[in-house]
Amino acid sequence: MRNSSDVIQYYSPYSFSRKTSFEARTGIVKKTLICCDKFTFKSDQQIGTVYYKVLDWDSNFFGLKTIRIHFIESTNIGPTTLVEMIDAFDLYSFDKHNCQYMFFEIPSEDILLLQALGESSFKLIETRLHYYYENLQTYEYSKRFGVRQATSDDIENLRQVAARMRNKFDRFHADTTFDQELADNFLAKYVEESIKDYSDLVITPEMEGIASDSFLAVNFCEKDWPDLGMKVSRMILSAVSSTTNKGWFLKLVSEMNYILKDNGVEVVFYTTQSTNRAVYHVLTKLGFQLGAVGHVFSKSASATYI
Repeated sequence: MRNSSDVIQYYSPYSFSRKTSFEARTGIVKKTLICCDKFTFKSDQQIGTVYYKVLDWDSNFFGLKTIRIHFIESTNIGPTTLVEMIDAFDLYSFDKHNCQYMFFEIPSEDILLLQALGESSFKLIETRLHYYYENLQTYEYSKRFGVRQATSDDIENLRQVAARMRNKFDRFHADTTFDQELADNFLAKYVEESIKDYSDLVITPEMEGIASDSFLAVNFCEKDWPDLGMKVSRMILSAVSSTTNKGWFLKLVSEMNYILKDNGVEVVFYTTQSTNRAVYHVLTKLGFQLGAVGHVFSKSASATYI
């Protein structure tokens, strides 16, 4: 039987941290769910709730009405009923929202739900590793590197870097729902919006003889600090030209650590694919630790109902 209260803490982006309380981790998740739409499922006196959001920006960009599932709440619901609930939500989302595509990031701990998604014809498109650096205030590296904040003048170049440095295992490129060039364009747009205002800071190299052909973006996550009782930030996106900026991923992460350290941040984390060996080799070299593992599943409703 699945009781969502047993796994809800693992849906927190901060589930890796043992310094935060169970109440803090679950509280972060519940704050997100307050803003979600809800679908309630009833079967044989069993009740479950699917929390989800219609993503207007993604829907417009990809030309597919897109829904993100955030959480499925249940108490003493068995595997068969879980599948029934997911299938019922699939039909509901198509009827109510004309949903053509949905995805769901799930922690490894929610094993019964992972199996139910597979039985409900969802497909696994990405496995994510969440690395973190604790005690950032003690961070030191043997070398320093010149970086600067990326500005609007960098947008076009960094758009091209993001598009060219294709990662075939990220969520958009791995999912056969999306055209590869469209996925490239999405990442290019993502870095553009990050430089404008989506992220709190984007840095790029600034050293003599080195092109500014790589970047790293971060969100400070300040709104969550009071609830967590500590200052945690998240590195959210990076791309490095393999021809002009080889080796700069390590340098950007190290310098971002110093920037965050100077701003009083205590913990930083970074998410990558389980296939991205180069990234997690660098992260472990810098002292990061593996804190959590999750999986992204998707389903194209349009393939089923249109």
